[in-house]
Amino acid sequence: NVPYGCRTKEEIEALTFSNLEKLARLGVKAVVIACNTASVNTSTDEVCGVPVFRLSPGARICERSDASGCFLGTPSTVEAVKRKGSFSRFSAMDFIAPARLANDIENKVAFGGKCVLVDHLVTTYKKYDFLYLGCTHYLYLKEELKRFYGVEKVYDGVDSILQNLFDYMDKNGLQGQNIQLVRFVGEFDELNMKIFKRKL
Repeated sequence: NVPYGCRTKEEIEALTFSNLEKLARLGVKAVVIACNTASVNTSTDEVCGVPVFRLSPGARICERSDASGCFLGTPSTVEAVKRKGSFSRFSAMDFIAPARLANDIENKVAFGGKCVLVDHLVTTYKKYDFLYLGCTHYLYLKEELKRFYGVEKVYDGVDSILQNLFDYMDKNGLQGQNIQLVRFVGEFDELNMKIFKRKL
């Protein structure tokens, strides 16, 4: 069903909830939605009694309200973030939604290839104080994006979601358990395992 970034809110909600239910049936103790598009287009914090942790764009940004920021995300993510007013405290915020960048990263970078940013983004003469990466795919190109926009501060929401997950694990005595098995479930499970092993 990927990419999600150009789908409607209704499609994203239905697909995400279906995936959450499948994971809950597998007996997981918590689910992390590591996708901004799915996170901002769904509102559930629990499915079948299993807690769901979602990325929260804009959380934990320590910048002045007059800071100039740029949010970079998929079309569906940008639309949802603007609708929710996640960055409304900043007086100067640009939103950029390249339609195919995430897909290009998935098809090229994950396999060791290169992704050319000028094929997806228009250069700007604006000087931003910070850049927010509103798609987890973009983390693969974090350094390239910093240079492209000439910014030093880059946020992505990962620290925030991990802190929420670790707090939950501490509270429920789930810390310190050794991982005995990593299992990928889905259409690309074999491919994902190969990529995971390569990253290790």
